[in-house]
Amino acid sequence: MEEIGRIGLRLEGIRIFGVLDWSGVYFKYT
Repeated sequence: MEEIGRIGLRLEGIRIFGVLDWSGVYFKYT
């Protein structure tokens, strides 16, 4: 369930912070 929660937080973060959060996700998972 932790992973699902993380994904949910990421999606909310992307929605709120847009490109800035996307760049964080990109570098985190690359």
